[in-house]
Amino acid sequence: MDPSAGLQIRQVFDEAFRELVVYTPPHGRSVCLEPYTCTTDAVHLQEHGIDGGWRVLPAGAEFRTWFEIGAGLVYA
Repeated sequence: MDPSAGLQIRQVFDEAFRELVVYTPPHGRSVCLEPYTCTTDAVHLQEHGIDGGWRVLPAGAEFRTWFEIGAGLVYA
């Protein structure tokens, strides 16, 4: 949100995205929000009995989800 410019970015995503990676580059002028359906290295965590969200689909199956990114005005 940039109140001085009166603008905001809104990101909404399905509950299937159980993790959110937030990154700010060294210059500090931006933020990246990346929703994940599983943790980083989930396949190896699963091998050790830790639920990292790893999902295996049978042949021919599909998994669908959604996320939305929108830009708009800030309303006070």
